[in-house]
Amino acid sequence: MERMRNELSVATVRPILAATKEENEATSKLLLEGKRTEDRAANQLRKIFLKTGVTTQARGSAYVEFGKTKVICSVFGPRTASKSGFSDTGRVEVDLKYATFSSRHQRRTFQTTSEEKEISSLLTQTFQSSVILDRYPKSVIDLYFLILEDDGGVLSAAITAGSLALAHGAIEMFDLTASCSVSRVNETNLLDPTEAEQNQQSSSVTVAYHSSLESIPQIIHGGEISVSSFQQLTELAIDGAVKIDGLMRKALAKSLTPFP
Repeated sequence: MERMRNELSVATVRPILAATKEENEATSKLLLEGKRTEDRAANQLRKIFLKTGVTTQARGSAYVEFGKTKVICSVFGPRTASKSGFSDTGRVEVDLKYATFSSRHQRRTFQTTSEEKEISSLLTQTFQSSVILDRYPKSVIDLYFLILEDDGGVLSAAITAGSLALAHGAIEMFDLTASCSVSRVNETNLLDPTEAEQNQQSSSVTVAYHSSLESIPQIIHGGEISVSSFQQLTELAIDGAVKIDGLMRKALAKSLTPFP
C-alpha cells in the first residue's frame, strides 16, 4: 500500500559535553566491559514516563521523562498571524529553554543560548512536517518547551513531548511523532543513551518517526559514520521510536478515560 511521506529533513548537531570526568571514566569502563549504567542492554530504552494535561492554561500540554531527562511542553493557539506573517497555511513557532537548574554540573543562564536556538530550530522543522498546516490558514501554533533536567536525549524527549502536547490539544497532525536516539560507542550501538554515554560516542543518529505512516519527518546525525553504520543506527532508532509511540498512545488513551 502506498504510504504518505513527509519531506525528510536531515541535520547535524554538535555534541553537548557536561558530564563530569569521573562519570565519563566510569561509563567508559562499563562500556569497555560490555555493560551500561542501570544494567540496560544495548537495545533497551531507559524508563519512560509520559503524562498529558500538566499545564492547565495551555490548549495542550505534556510532561516526559526519558530516564533522568525531564521535559515539559505547552501548546497555545492557533492564534492569528501578524499581518506581515499572513499565509494560506499555518506555521509552527517553537521556544525552548533550559531551566537554570537543569544541569547537574553547571547553572544555566537566563539568556538564550546557541544550543537552545539550534534545538528550537530542529523542533520547528519536525513539527512543520507533522502538523496539517493547511487546516490552520493565517494562523500560528506556539510550542513552549522547558527542560527541567538534562541527562541525554533532550531532543528526542522534546519531540515526543511536543507531539503528545499537540495531540492533547487536538491539533490535527498526520501522525504522532515519536523520537529516539542511538549512539555508537566502541563499535556498539546504544539505544537511548545517557549524557555520559553520549560523551563517549563516535557517532549518533536521532530519528523522529511516524509509526502509522512509516515515515521519517526528521533525522539528525553527528560524527563520522559509514553508510552501513548509519543504516544500523537508524534502524535501531526507529525500533525505539516505535516502542515509544506505543507508550504515547497509551498515555493519550489514559487521558481520555473518564473518572469513575
